[in-house]
Amino acid sequence: MMKLLSKLQNFKKMKKILFFSIVFLLFFYVFSLPSFSDRVKLNYISYAVIILLGVSSLLYLILYSKISFDVSLFIMPAFATWALVGTILYSHQFRAWLTLILLSLTIFVLYWAFLCINDFCKTIQIVVGALFCFSIYFIIHYLAKGVLFSGARIGDDFANVNTIGAYMTIGIGAALYLIMFKFRKLFLFFIVPILFFFVIGFLTGSKTFVICTFILIIVLLFVRLKKHKIVFLISLVALIGAAFGLLQLPMLATIKTRLLIMLGTFFGSNSDTSTTTRALWQLYAVTLGSGNLLVGYGSNGFNIYSGVGSYSHGNFAEVICNFGLPGLFLFYSIPFYCLFVTIKKREFHPFVIAFGIYLFITGFFSVNYYGKAVFLIISLLILLISREREKQYGKVSFLY
Repeated sequence: MMKLLSKLQNFKKMKKILFFSIVFLLFFYVFSLPSFSDRVKLNYISYAVIILLGVSSLLYLILYSKISFDVSLFIMPAFATWALVGTILYSHQFRAWLTLILLSLTIFVLYWAFLCINDFCKTIQIVVGALFCFSIYFIIHYLAKGVLFSGARIGDDFANVNTIGAYMTIGIGAALYLIMFKFRKLFLFFIVPILFFFVIGFLTGSKTFVICTFILIIVLLFVRLKKHKIVFLISLVALIGAAFGLLQLPMLATIKTRLLIMLGTFFGSNSDTSTTTRALWQLYAVTLGSGNLLVGYGSNGFNIYSGVGSYSHGNFAEVICNFGLPGLFLFYSIPFYCLFVTIKKREFHPFVIAFGIYLFITGFFSVNYYGKAVFLIISLLILLISREREKQYGKVSFLY
């Protein structure tokens, strides 16, 4: 084995081959998440890609670097392990739990791949590029069906429309991060993907997309312009104006109507059954979970024990009901710790602030504790955590 490794190390082209393989596989993995992972006949593709990515990354680290196990990597497997307790005792939904443990293990693979690339900006560019390619695929698919600008909600040929909206929000946030903080001179290069992400996000008719994207942009603008309050206010007014203008387009009539009905529900002018029902289900989930705050009712516990035959449409409520308070603490410990560190140091890392807040905000609108998009964000946050600790305290990871 050692002789084989020595030969590979001396093979000059091997390092480049492995590196470009890792870049391509990471790109294709991110592309596959919205494209294939929620389509029954094609969902094996993302699993196959993550396995190949893991093998390539491990081989690269063994040959040319070190395999790192940062302590933060073990938090999500700990969450999945805790979820198993309630699953064994109450729900017996082991297939759903298996998805959770597999996702928690993908964090290791993604972290190793990020270490191989060794450049956070390049990693974000890969994510943006992959989501941009998906957006082109999405548009071509629905153009061929003749329903792209029909006014109906689209996206469920790939995944739940809210899930597609979540990927578009991530794409917008990641691209804006690059424009505002890294590559301001290349504005036009990234504005095209952002426009595609906006169009697709609105076409999904997802209220969660609109709300979360709006908040994410405001956070990025605030961090970028916190010393220029007048410019920030002007940018905020321009953002509101642009959003209002877009919603007047005929092809966005569905999302406009849904938003107006939702707002009318909050202000008492009408009643939106969807909004009211989801709010009640979240309250029901918390009430049900309060009877078993230690371990919860296991994977899909709310679905089984509530009698509503669905999930609660809110991640905070769902995690409390299914996995108890320890599960809630474990799941949100990474974004909370990231926000705590960056606020304590008063060095507001824009990506940490924006996507840390994003993870909390989405907790009120969707159940995403098993969402692949969420685990991708958590993997990036863990990379930033480990880099920050290395700057402060030196190497604190477990290195082998």
